[in-house]
This record gives sequence, structure tokens and C-alpha cells, in this order.
Amino acid sequence: MNKFVIWVILSITLPVLGFSQDEVLVEYNFRVEGACGMCQDRIETTASKLEGVKVAQWDLASHIMRLVIDENKNSVSEVRLAIANAGHDNGDFKAPQEVYDNLHGCCKYRDMDIIEDHDVPAFPSVGDKDKQNITVPIMVRGVIYMLDDEGKKSPLIGATVKLGDSSAGTTTNFEGQFELDNKSVKASSIDVSYVGFGDKRIELSEDGIVEIILRQGEQLDVVEISYKKRTTEVSFIKPLNVETVTREELCKAACCNLSESFETNPSVDVAFSDAVTGTKQIQMLGLAGPYVQITRELIPDVRAMSSIYGLSMTPGPWIQSIQLIKGAGSVVNGYEAMIGQINVELKKPDEEELFHLNGYLNQGGRMEINSNLRYDVSPFVSTGLLIHGKRLQEAHDNNGDGFTDMPMEEDFVVANRWKFKQKGNVMGQVGIKISSLNHEAGSHEHFSGASDNHDEHWRMKNSTDRYEAWAKIGYVNPTNPKECLG
Repeated sequence: MNKFVIWVILSITLPVLGFSQDEVLVEYNFRVEGACGMCQDRIETTASKLEGVKVAQWDLASHIMRLVIDENKNSVSEVRLAIANAGHDNGDFKAPQEVYDNLHGCCKYRDMDIIEDHDVPAFPSVGDKDKQNITVPIMVRGVIYMLDDEGKKSPLIGATVKLGDSSAGTTTNFEGQFELDNKSVKASSIDVSYVGFGDKRIELSEDGIVEIILRQGEQLDVVEISYKKRTTEVSFIKPLNVETVTREELCKAACCNLSESFETNPSVDVAFSDAVTGTKQIQMLGLAGPYVQITRELIPDVRAMSSIYGLSMTPGPWIQSIQLIKGAGSVVNGYEAMIGQINVELKKPDEEELFHLNGYLNQGGRMEINSNLRYDVSPFVSTGLLIHGKRLQEAHDNNGDGFTDMPMEEDFVVANRWKFKQKGNVMGQVGIKISSLNHEAGSHEHFSGASDNHDEHWRMKNSTDRYEAWAKIGYVNPTNPKECLG
């Protein structure tokens, strides 16, 4: 019963007593454009109707609006926006054109005739402030806000505020507030900026706390950076002087095999050691081939007995890129790299085009065909097939020395590669390569049929068959990633 009586008493007295919030009264003085008494009534009536406005007085002679407002109920920006929507410009708040057009004829404060007839005072410049009896504030205080997607104001932390064109400035605190001493500078405006927002200049023709709202700038969804890659590059990151010859550079050389891939490179020369047999030899920096290490994907390739015809066993359309190291190379892949190293990267079974076919035919009877195929067996397994065929069965003696200018050839090279992408802790690749080269050369009469006395003819026949198989497999310890086996 006692609890019920207390509840009844409280329900009656609380609405009568009510709860009042402490008022925060702030006075503002700012310029509002107008021309006559009707403008004055419209401006003061518009402001007075707003919640929290205690005093709204507009002086027709100076065009200065005196506003006293309870900032717990409203803000000066809302009042100024309402005045602008009623048809009167005030600072950065501009009246919509259609609202201004509907004002009475004598209220058109933007019209030069009205300005002259009504003696509308010009907006005071820095030099005219003393003449207009308007002084700039000694202390400039304000708050900087941003509007979120819902239109709510949030303070901007770290926004930059500068006094006019001077270097004096500050940044806003955690509540978006700032304070500047304008006594020595006497700036008539402040510049506000913040990364991602549009800059704003505010005229200091008003006293009190300045409230500033910054608009968010344009956000770029995508920034695209274009870079034209050079066809021959030198790495500025790797400690070794590595020059990379890309596929685009190889297209300039129009190479049919590895020996013809260096026609555009000044560091490497390919010389015919024997014109009759057609053997070729690499020279780097002026020294002969035995001092240059040639690898295929870091596996020793052209060496020992294969150094005679090894350059012809890597067709040009198979090559993805070539890396050149000038000077002493690493001994990790062999001991031959005394003056340099050449590494050839073939087209990868999981990256290059699905199918590639090209052919070559000239008036001398030389025919070539190259084909590259790639297939993804599964998301983790890819395979590639590389095929090369070459045939030249016409004998030529253009210099008239009695011997063929180049050997007649029947070459066939094929390679099959498999790459296993990382599944679990194992990845690797395996491959096989078969090279079959048949060369014939010697007396031109023997091959041209000019004479049947074959016992007098010098001739050469060379058959090379090379079979290769390789594997690269890597395993990472699942319990300790720093431990691996290759």
C-alpha cells in the first residue's frame, strides 16, 4: 500500500516539476544580405521561429545579424541555413536561386540598381574593416565537423586551421575544437583543410564560436598505375649484375634457336667455329664458350659433348626469358661460370598460352615448325608439350669453294613437362626431353649430283641423339616451416 501511494505521488509531481537542462547561450554576429525593411522582417522572423533562438536582430545599416542561441537546442549553422533558405545569403550559406527569384522587387539585393537605391553596404575587405567599424576577432575559436552518411555531425580530429595567408595555424583536438590568437596577425579569414575533404575559407566577420562543416571529397575506387616494361632489364635490387632478356626482346631477334637469340645483345656473340659442320660457340665479353656457363632453368645444359650442337637443341619459340650474368657467376649451379652465366627459362606449363603454332619457309628450302601446347589436368597439376622440327635438304655453294655453305639438316626436338603446384607441403616439376639431330655436309658435287664419282668427294655425316630427364621436388616440414628439403 505504501509503495502504491509513493508511485501515485511521483506520477503527479514529476510532470509538474519537469527536468530542465542547463542553457548554453552563445552570441554570434555575422553578415546577412538584404536591402529593405521587408528583408529585415523576413530575416528576424525566420530566425526567431527556430528552437533555441533567444535574440535575433538584423541591423539594416550594417547588415550585421546579432544572434543569441542556446547551443543545447540548436546550432548557428542551422539558423544560417534557414535564413539562406528564406532567400538571404549569409557567408557560405547561399540562397537557392528559385527562392531568391520569388522575393519582392525591392528585396533583390543582388541587383546593382537595388544596391545603389538602398545604399547597401559593400562586404568589408581587410582594409575597410576599420572604416565599417567592424573589427576582426582577437581570439578565433571554433569547431570543425563532418557529416556522415546519415547527415549527422561528427568532429574532425587533426584538421588544419590557418590564419589567412600567414603561416600561423593549429590543428583541432579530439572534440574538433581549435583556438587561434589573431591579435598580431589580424587576419580577416581562416583556411580549413583536412585530407579527403574539400578546403574551405571562412571570413572572420563574426564573433563567438565559429562552426564549420567540411564536405567530403571525391573518393577514387581504383587507382591504375601504368608502367612500360623494358624488353631488356637490369635488376637494381639483386646483388648480382643480372640482365634479363624478355620475350619481347627475343621477338626482335626473330630467333629460331638459342644461338640466334643474342643478335640484339652486345654482350654475347655467337660464332661459327666450323662453317661446314655448322657448329656454333658462345662468346661472352670476348672469351670463348668453355668459360661461360649455360643452364636451362638452373640445370647445366650446354656443356661437355653437347656444347657442339647444344645451342640448336633449345628452339626460340620455347624460350620465355634469358638471364645474363656478366663477370664471375655463382658456383651453386656449376664451376664453368668464370666470366659469366646464361640461364634460359622455358615457357611454363601453367602460365603460357594454351596453344601456339608457328612455321618458317624460305627460298633456300629451309623449313621449320614449332608448336607449344599447355593443359591443366587439375587445379594442382599442369602439363606442357613443346615440339620443334627443322629440315633443310638442298645443298648451296654460293661462294663457289666447292663445299656446301651450310650442312643439310633433319632435326627433331620434343619436351614434355609436368608441374605440380603446392598441395599440402609438397610441390615440384618433372620433365623429359628428346633431341635428334642429323647433319650432312661436304663436297657440293656429291649432294648436287654433278658427279657420280663419290670416292673423290669429301663428306661429313653427324647424328646426335640426346635423352634428358629431370625433376625438381620440394618438401616443407609442416611442424617447422623453416625446415625444408629440395
